[in-house]
Amino acid sequence: HSYFHQRSPPCGLLAPRTMVCWTKVATPCLPFAYRSVGASTSRRYGLIPQLVTPKVKVLSMSSSTPTTAASTNDSDASVQPLMELASAHFASQSLHAFVKLGIPNVIGAGCMSVPQIVEAVESQVDADSRPRRIQINKDGLLRIMRLLATVGILHEQNHTDMNGGPYFGLTSTGALLQTNIPGQQSLAPVVFHWMEKPLWNAWAELPDYVAGIGSNVQDKGTNALPFERANGLSSDEYYCSENAESLQHANDFVRYISSGEEQAVLTGYDWASLSGKTVLDIGGHQGKIMELIAKQYPDIKCMCFDLPEVISNAVAPEAVELVGGDIFDGNLPPCDAIFMKHFLDRCMWNEEQAVKILQSCHDALPSNGQLIIAEAVLPDDAENATGTNRLHLFIDVLFLLVGRDAARTESQWTMLVEKAGLKIDRITATASPSCYMIVLSKDAY
Repeated sequence: HSYFHQRSPPCGLLAPRTMVCWTKVATPCLPFAYRSVGASTSRRYGLIPQLVTPKVKVLSMSSSTPTTAASTNDSDASVQPLMELASAHFASQSLHAFVKLGIPNVIGAGCMSVPQIVEAVESQVDADSRPRRIQINKDGLLRIMRLLATVGILHEQNHTDMNGGPYFGLTSTGALLQTNIPGQQSLAPVVFHWMEKPLWNAWAELPDYVAGIGSNVQDKGTNALPFERANGLSSDEYYCSENAESLQHANDFVRYISSGEEQAVLTGYDWASLSGKTVLDIGGHQGKIMELIAKQYPDIKCMCFDLPEVISNAVAPEAVELVGGDIFDGNLPPCDAIFMKHFLDRCMWNEEQAVKILQSCHDALPSNGQLIIAEAVLPDDAENATGTNRLHLFIDVLFLLVGRDAARTESQWTMLVEKAGLKIDRITATASPSCYMIVLSKDAY
């Protein structure tokens, strides 16, 4: 769509943002095309072990001498966090099995024993009203559910009841995995997409990819991506071929992320401050974001700028003006503020092109105009990152599997915009990890 497909090679269906982490509460992450999500939701959608960083004695930045724990106590305190980190996939695949059986829907708001759950699941019918031909391993189910109770998905009750206990109920986090709750978006697609074999197997190829050894996929040699090594195809080729179920999971995941990003944009900036002014969305395709803003802030004049061939086939949303053109021609219409969402992703433009885009925006804005960018921002200091900053470091490695370029750090954003005569006024985290709000203004100097 739009500039994304006109000017750049495919980035993979996983493109924009996706997160893979665990804590006692969960958080999502990422879509394709250049629209995506992001903010302080690291405790809402994903399970990220809250690990204690081992205290070690740093000898030298250049020393090859092994670093050891400062004391026996430090060493002992480091063992469990390291073990939990290395075993995090135990919980993630247990979650996959739990969701794949549809157990969150079965439990609902109730509390059930494993025998009750097994009876309910085995009596279900498929989409064609035929009985599901499965025979659940009760011992296996009990064990994965007890593990999920340790990571905040389930409550465990009456564990000493010998008449079928223990009993399990969904926590508020586990409830987000239900797919039958009106008005609630389910995180089940996140689990399906991340945990199914195409992506899961790609993780096993990561060590050889980083080491620069291994396979030759279509003569790419050691440059073959982890996803390509695992599946014999790029992520684009795989999801767009005959893998209908995987494509469905990917699309459901993208819809989930995109919806979260839309809300992040609406709440992550003070749009009321632009009342009576004109906002231009560059690369906004058919004007979806501007439509949402126009409905909530009718005093703002909303415009959407995209390639002529995109605009000519689009139906303008109510209260949104569609304008065709090419940003590299420097013919942007007059406006008071410019908005861009994932339009400056590195998979779309090189740095020189990105600077030219920003210069076009600079020239189109009045002296007091603002450029509002919805993008991911990686932390400069990974070790001390918190919240969605930390979460996106997980997602960044997920993108590595499919060949997506890393998001920029805060300092890289600063250097980029300064080349176009702009400055960063503020960077605000939103409820979506891939969608920080970066507000720029013209540099007076």
